[in-house]
This record gives sequence, C-alpha cells and structure tokens, in this order.
Amino acid sequence: MKPIKVLSLFDGMSCGRIALDQLTIPVDTYYASEIDKYAMKVSKANYPDIIQLGDVLSWKEWDIDWASIDLVTGGFPCQAWSLAGKQLGDKDERGKMFWVMLDIMKKVLKANPKAYYLMENVRMKKEFEDYITTHTQNALPNVCLLYTSPSPRDGLLSRMP
Repeated sequence: MKPIKVLSLFDGMSCGRIALDQLTIPVDTYYASEIDKYAMKVSKANYPDIIQLGDVLSWKEWDIDWASIDLVTGGFPCQAWSLAGKQLGDKDERGKMFWVMLDIMKKVLKANPKAYYLMENVRMKKEFEDYITTHTQNALPNVCLLYTSPSPRDGLLSRMP
C-alpha cells in the first residue's frame, strides 16, 4: 500500500495515527491540528515526524498542499454535543467547530476529490445526530454513516467510500 498523507483535526494525542499504525496503513505525512500542549507533547514523543499546524481556526493560513491530502480525520469538540454536557450544539462556541471541520473537509475535497474523510464524536441526542448527519451530507459527497464504537462511548463515523 502506498503511504498516505493525513490531516488530523482536533488531533488530541494522535489516536488517528495510532489507529493507522494498528491497521498497518503506512503514513507518509501526518499533519495535526491541536492546541492542547500536553496532548501535543505526547504526540511528538510517540511520533516525532508529526507536523503540528496549531489552532484549527487558523486553517486558512496553513502552508500545506491541500491536493496531496489523502485522508482528513477528526472529532470536533464534544462538550457541546454530548449527552453529558449542556447540549447546546453549535450555539456553544466549541460546537461551532463542527462547521470549521466541514469547511476544511470541503477545501481538501475540492483540491483532491479522491480524498477520504472520517468524523468521530460522542453519543448525543438523536436531534443532534440528525442535524450533523444532514449538514454533513449536504456539504460533502458520498457520506457513509456508521454509528459504532468499540467502547461504551458510541461515536459517529463518516467517510467517503
């Protein structure tokens, strides 16, 4: 398999990279957008080759070749959507990151229509699932929805087949 170029949004400690390694999917370049200094420190310790891009809100300033991205991954901040949170959705500033993620995915797909994407998030009320699903399907082509999780924390995964 040819090594892929990945853009990971809300990267955390690079669990996306860990998953790709476990799936034996080779990674050529791994761009990460994260702002938590502790998560970034763990990522760099495990994967010194990660290219940290910083805050997702500065994405229009990133100096990357958008057409080279093969996979965009991310789990936009969950606090606004979670059953355990205040459930304000995109009326919460953190919930608005969903729209930023869609904008970035649209940018990548415009530059590389063959790119894949994967979105992940926590269990949330059905109204939010429907809202996110509808807007994702309206914004991105070929959405395949899978509500699943290997843990008790069910998530929403979307990818372009």
